[in-house]
Amino acid sequence: SNKKIVTYGQTDADYTYDEVKQSQDGLSFNINQAGQTHKINSPLIGAFQAENIAGCFALAGEIGIPPKKIISAIGSFQGLKRRLEKRLNGNNSKSGIT
Repeated sequence: SNKKIVTYGQTDADYTYDEVKQSQDGLSFNINQAGQTHKINSPLIGAFQAENIAGCFALAGEIGIPPKKIISAIGSFQGLKRRLEKRLNGNNSKSGIT
């Protein structure tokens, strides 16, 4: 069969990522592929997101989406924000649960 295997990760992969930095504004890091380095900025939090984003970058790149479009989409993706929203203020409830 003519399946193409594309790998991603921190090392020894078709798409690698490095220089992961976290701040209150989100993540910044590089994705390296075929001798090119792409600077990534994402509002997502958590260094583990760099791996997820690298996988998405690889998939999008392999189906022909230009890197500039991928980088723009990554920069504007807010994620599943609702999971992180405060739903109940524990200070005002009998349970004390937030």
